[in-house]
Amino acid sequence: MAAPIGNKFWELRLKHGRDREIKDPNELLQLFQNYIQWVEDNPLYKSEAKVVSIGHGSGSEAVIVKVPIDRPYTKHGFTLYCGLSGWHVIEPYKEINKDFLQVITHIENCIYNQKFEGAAANLFNSSIIARDLGLVDKSDKNVKVQISEYEDWTQEQIETELKRLDTID
Repeated sequence: MAAPIGNKFWELRLKHGRDREIKDPNELLQLFQNYIQWVEDNPLYKSEAKVVSIGHGSGSEAVIVKVPIDRPYTKHGFTLYCGLSGWHVIEPYKEINKDFLQVITHIENCIYNQKFEGAAANLFNSSIIARDLGLVDKSDKNVKVQISEYEDWTQEQIETELKRLDTID
């Protein structure tokens, strides 16, 4: 039998919505500190050719060695570490209270700073990091002119102005 029309049973619920995945700001901060430790304990590796000596005057040979390289902190990597589907799950926590806001802002700043400093020290690909951090320089050389200002110009005036504009750079 269906609930009667106009009932107010929903008001009897003890809670509304699902439980939060992260209960308090300290838990979130501890998760981030654990993530940082995991990143440090699990570097990425790149393969490099290295020449090694075989022995006393026997010559040398080239071998491939795995060289550890730093792994950048990322919002996506952090949320995966936490078992969450993405940063969009953490972002709304900022509005719960000022403590969550401070912790999330701290996490964002740590991630930004580690990427920026890593790119500046050539530990990370600077063009990829710059794009990710929104630091890409953009230059727009499009000139917008209102046609109405120049509709009475002669062909000679137009050509003179175009030549003048070509010399500006």
